[in-house]
Amino acid sequence: MEIALTIFYALIFSGLILRLRFFKDLPFKAPIFVGIFWVKIGVGFFLYWIYTNTYQDRFSSDIFKYFDDSYHMTKALYTQPLDFFKMLFGVNNKSEFFHTEYYDQMNNWYRVYQSSLYNDSHAIIRVNALIRIFSFGHYHVHTVFMCFFSLVGLTAIYKSALMFVEKTDYFLLLIVFFLPSVLLWSSGVLKEAILFFALGFLIFSILKIFKQDSRKWYWWGLLLFGLLFLLFQVKFYVLAAFISGAIGFIIVRYTGEKWLVPKYCFALCLMVLLGMNYHRISPEFEVIELITLKQQDMIALGELKDAGSLFKTEPLEPSITGLIKGVPEALFHSFFQPLPWQTKGALQWLAVGENLFILFLLFWMIWKKSINPITDYKNAALFFIFSGLLLIIIVGWTTPIAGALVRYKSPGMLALLIGVYIYTNPKAPFLKQ
Repeated sequence: MEIALTIFYALIFSGLILRLRFFKDLPFKAPIFVGIFWVKIGVGFFLYWIYTNTYQDRFSSDIFKYFDDSYHMTKALYTQPLDFFKMLFGVNNKSEFFHTEYYDQMNNWYRVYQSSLYNDSHAIIRVNALIRIFSFGHYHVHTVFMCFFSLVGLTAIYKSALMFVEKTDYFLLLIVFFLPSVLLWSSGVLKEAILFFALGFLIFSILKIFKQDSRKWYWWGLLLFGLLFLLFQVKFYVLAAFISGAIGFIIVRYTGEKWLVPKYCFALCLMVLLGMNYHRISPEFEVIELITLKQQDMIALGELKDAGSLFKTEPLEPSITGLIKGVPEALFHSFFQPLPWQTKGALQWLAVGENLFILFLLFWMIWKKSINPITDYKNAALFFIFSGLLLIIIVGWTTPIAGALVRYKSPGMLALLIGVYIYTNPKAPFLKQ
């Protein structure tokens, strides 16, 4: 039954890819993206095999724990449907009744880390609960759904970058869809699938709204607000990094080409100022405290689980100065961890290879010294670079476990590569101004 359902939904989504206009206005034909979709499904099965053979404790295994918890939410649909929809949409679902009947049965509904502003486990549990209606509880069907969601999001990122590079660009296609960490972690039943879906359309919406040829900006604006909410639910710090970049993009868009980098730095200062004062609205939101506590929690988790990829890092000082001092170490960890002489297992060696590959690409693209002369294109490049670097720094600050670091930094590395490629690639754009 599971095999039949998995193949059935894979074929359904393949048909959608072939028919949806979203996949047709691209330089490569839709069957190419069907092929990428099936590759992702294969990688999703590979990820399932890794977790099945490596992690014996299903309750602590990321690809299983949210899937298992979703059972308790979905079962309400058949006994108390109103309860199901309240939990799904987060409406009137915080009473003692819901905690006793449903949430206490789950292992991941409540916060694990005291540093979390919002428990992002809720979003992935809800998504899995919704998919369960169609999967009847068969795990691999969820893999197919997640692969489709992430493919759509990555395609949105690809289409965003295509606004600023040559139409038939195989190199960009490979960067977006086949960067190893992005391909691996976006193909499983994990938050990353929903993250790339939301992030892809967030970036696409921002660029579409401010492109001169965008006549339906109000529809993209409505979509943007929905994506902001979804990304907040899934990974708040990713949203913060890309909103900082978006502010810089908007400032440059309306003030001209002079002082591009200082304007992005000004945008970062605005975000920091907002974050530092947000506790006046929401007392639990203390930016510096959240970052330092997150680092402490990850260190404690690595020691508790005896994580083989835990590496030594200096504790962050709870101040702006302390965070600034921690930037060089954060960048070092993000670009070089896991270190080759401390590497254990095939996945860690894959991460080492990807780090070297990313560094090679960055040096190679910068070495070309061909800077795109058009202001809007340089602005878009800086949007990707700035957002990616900020996310890489945040992850480097807070994640002293190499296995988790490789996963969490993947959206930032992807954005950084795209940005540098646009900046050093002065070719005719796919979408003309």
